[in-house]
Amino acid sequence: MKILIVRLSSIGDILLTTPMVRCLFQQNTDIEIHFLTKKIYKDLYLHNPYIHKLWTVDKSPKELFDLLLKENFDFLIDLHKNFRSLWLKANLPVEFASFPKKNIKKYIMIKTKNRKPISNVALRYFKAAKNFNISYDGQGLDFFFPMIYNFDNYLSPQFIAFAIGGTYFTKKYPLEYVVEFCKLSTLPVVILGGESEKNEGEYISEQVGDKVINFCGKLSIRESAYVLNNSQLVISNDTGMMHLAAALHKPMISIWGNTVPEFGMYPLYPKNCDTINVYFQNNKIPCRPCSKLGYSKCPKKHFDCMMSLNPAELNNLCYKMLQ
Repeated sequence: MKILIVRLSSIGDILLTTPMVRCLFQQNTDIEIHFLTKKIYKDLYLHNPYIHKLWTVDKSPKELFDLLLKENFDFLIDLHKNFRSLWLKANLPVEFASFPKKNIKKYIMIKTKNRKPISNVALRYFKAAKNFNISYDGQGLDFFFPMIYNFDNYLSPQFIAFAIGGTYFTKKYPLEYVVEFCKLSTLPVVILGGESEKNEGEYISEQVGDKVINFCGKLSIRESAYVLNNSQLVISNDTGMMHLAAALHKPMISIWGNTVPEFGMYPLYPKNCDTINVYFQNNKIPCRPCSKLGYSKCPKKHFDCMMSLNPAELNNLCYKMLQ
């Protein structure tokens, strides 16, 4: 049986598909799994042993539609559930299934502030594969990559990796706070981020000096994973690097501003994993959560959800975890 799984973006959402893909592969015989995603995220599945073929597009499945049509898939699992995957389901003559996004529950949580937890999206993805009678094996997320890179000379024997990225401003730890934390840290800090954080990384490096190694906009996903894997501790905003660190079973402090773990996008570790994962957040902010995604600026203009998270407190938390 030939199956096409679709998740086009982004880093965290794609990584959260890996438990379902693994279980689909391991708990079924005589099955061929194809995975479709964007080219910029191909590293996330490039070395994954649980898929038979990786398909990539720049923007839309329309780019490969004729080739996908020739594959004669038996089933399509839609883990994206937006207009692009809906178009594919409407035009590809194949049976399909999707998963519950729980957007209504998130909306109610935002309006009422009643933070009744929503199950992790990685577990909800299994709903789309219910026809195959699979169950979660408790082994967390997967990421596979070559272990050898040529920038070890830039890394200290011990360091903290700080992922400063975020799609929205209200999900990012304030830049001045990152600078202050790096100055306080007892270990060197490696700053990770994408092209959009390049200027921020340069600013942090200028303000802190040699104690900081700035890799913002300089590394691929696999290279970033290598840095995370060799760190003593990971600090991350609610973003893709948080899930990548969880896939590598790294001890982590995740920073939460306008979003909350109860939305179901929290880092998923294996059930038998004793790695420490701490949420750094202020649960006394009355307007939190204010959005399931985020904003370009604080709607209330005070940004207390992040501004109340003191860098000295973050540093003390790091010290305790490192001990």
